[in-house]
Amino acid sequence: MKTATKSMATATVPRRRRTQHERRAETIRKLIAATIACLNECGYAGTTTTLVARRAGVTRGALQHHFQSKDDLLVATHVHVSHLLHARLARMIDRRGPLRQRCGQVVTLLWEVFGSPEYTAALELTLGTRNERELHRAITRIRTLSMRREDRMWLELFADARAPRARVRDSRYFLWECLAGLSIQAMFRRRPGFVDDCLRMAAEALQSLLEGAAGRR
Repeated sequence: MKTATKSMATATVPRRRRTQHERRAETIRKLIAATIACLNECGYAGTTTTLVARRAGVTRGALQHHFQSKDDLLVATHVHVSHLLHARLARMIDRRGPLRQRCGQVVTLLWEVFGSPEYTAALELTLGTRNERELHRAITRIRTLSMRREDRMWLELFADARAPRARVRDSRYFLWECLAGLSIQAMFRRRPGFVDDCLRMAAEALQSLLEGAAGRR
């Protein structure tokens, strides 16, 4: 009887209405997720605001309320991917341990982004907009600002390394290029263990770069 009474009381508790800010954030999340899906499935040329709105389950009017143009939506999508990378690096900042361990961890965490549909969408955007001066310039600007932040976080992550700062920074560029290239190769390679083997070699190469740099100081 007590259980039934408790269930009835629980059932009568009204659900909290979402705030306008929460509803706005949810709609933007759906639109960006839909944009990523469309870029992966239809490519840059085939991604339209009509298709994105339909995929997100909102009206075109709702899309235009949050993003006045397709370019605004695409730029926001690229920013979203940059934030994913920053979030992975931020998770590593407070971790301390042997260099080998940190190298393996950071490669694994970053691959969560580089090996994801989100990164494929960002890559599609970068390549697809290369002949559209204004949009490509906006995306390039975002990437430049993002790289500066990534540099700072990377240097903090390996602040205890004896390697020169320039070499530590270069090791990040090396790893980014390795993972970006692997994200493309992974689309075609189907050999079991291919990606895992490459990630292990990337971690080993990163460790070697940092340790070798320290030795040549």
